Amino acid sequence: MTEEASKINQEDPSEKDPFSMVENEASQIEHLYEGAPCCIYDVDIALSLLPVWFIDRMMTDIWEFGLLLTTGQMIIIESINAVSIDVNQELWIEVSLQSENLFDDDDAQHFYGHLYTENKKIIRGTDSQRSKANIKVSHIVAAFDVRSS
Repeated sequence: MTEEASKINQEDPSEKDPFSMVENEASQIEHLYEGAPCCIYDVDIALSLLPVWFIDRMMTDIWEFGLLLTTGQMIIIESINAVSIDVNQELWIEVSLQSENLFDDDDAQHFYGHLYTENKKIIRGTDSQRSKANIKVSHIVAAFDVRSS
């Protein structure tokens, strides 16, 4: 265990700020190297876990991205916030969902075509206050920009 991680683990939990990203990130990186469950917010480390183009792009930009799932559904997200490894060593991404209130049905129909009108297979957030979600990476078939700039 690194000296920094050792100091973190010796602190009194009542004095530790649970939202401190520096302490949390150091602890999560230590868990990563031990093979334990962890949640990584650093883009470079996330790329070492899941080295695909969309991790770098979607973790550093807020845009309208689509994730096509094995079910045929498409999740519309604004960004990837973190990459996690669970106790079974499976990868997950924490995302911010695109909220429905950001565009009306006519706009959605124009951009999502038959997925929206015929199949209703679009998954978005219900509002901007409740936009976080976790997605198991093994269920993602494709990742892409939904709109052009």
